[in-house]
Amino acid sequence: GAEALSLALESHPNSINRLILSNNKISDAGACSIADSIILNSKSKIQHLELDNNPGIKNRGATTLAQIVSKGSVSFLSLRSCNIKAEGVKAFGECLKTLSKRENPPVDTINIDLSGNPLGVLKKKKESLKTKASAKTASYMNYIGKQIKSGLKDVGVHNVLGTNSLESDDDEEELMGEDAEELSDEPVRCGAKALASTIVLSEKESHENSIATKPSNKIKCKLGMRHCFFDHEAADALSATIIHANTHYGVDLVIDAELNHVWEDDMIRAVKGSDEYKLEIMAERYIEAMEAIRASEERIASVSAAITARSQRSQQSDTDDDSIHNLDAHDNFDEDYGYDDNFQYDDDY
Repeated sequence: GAEALSLALESHPNSINRLILSNNKISDAGACSIADSIILNSKSKIQHLELDNNPGIKNRGATTLAQIVSKGSVSFLSLRSCNIKAEGVKAFGECLKTLSKRENPPVDTINIDLSGNPLGVLKKKKESLKTKASAKTASYMNYIGKQIKSGLKDVGVHNVLGTNSLESDDDEEELMGEDAEELSDEPVRCGAKALASTIVLSEKESHENSIATKPSNKIKCKLGMRHCFFDHEAADALSATIIHANTHYGVDLVIDAELNHVWEDDMIRAVKGSDEYKLEIMAERYIEAMEAIRASEERIASVSAAITARSQRSQQSDTDDDSIHNLDAHDNFDEDYGYDDNFQYDDDY
């Protein structure tokens, strides 16, 4: 279906400027076809593209769709509740860098919404249907019992239904409230850190880049990352991304990260641009962690190189010893079997 639609878009490039294809079971292949039809058609007028709730759209589709943003073809792209992970998010980091390097960017404001994708290292706690049903049933029964007890008390009847009811309406809210999140059992790459890896520079790179000419055109980007199962380290990574995007690439980046339930309110405000002090603290924490990792990797590489060199020297020494041993054995052979140094047989032997 998406492939057929892309053909129609190529045939009628001026027909629409807003395309909404949410909840249509579009796959990576379909998303790539739509993106290609927009990229390859210079007359395309589509500026607004929504592909929400299409779980078949994964990293490959997201990477191709990021290209239509980097080329300025689309300024509003929504991919909420798909199945995009770290590599897909990384493509949007490259997209922002590409836009920032253009002398005359085709757009000055872009909106990208990746909310609801599994970008973090946390996962939603799963409850069985039976557990959920039992909890809801208990809640309703306790609430009804509470109301009946109140009515009976008014007419002078006490303790007919016992005391097993909720203490307050707050208890009901807690029971019926939002699902918690926990660390995933499987190794997962964090999408926030993948995004940061494309934008955040090391201290050395930052110094070198500070000497270079800064982009003269500011690009504003609003990035939606609501309910993406982020932990606190993701908040630090996104903070550093925001600061470096602005400092080194001229991108005014704000991130909507509501509904990442382990985040404190000040973290959410910081990445949204409302708490600069908190943003700098989190960014500095991420930079320090990355520098420590880089230093550790350099030490490991140095030790590994030393071990390799030592192993090579040892192998060379063993080879030399074998050569000497073989020469001695050859001399002994000559002596044992009657040959002289000129390989002539000695008749007296």
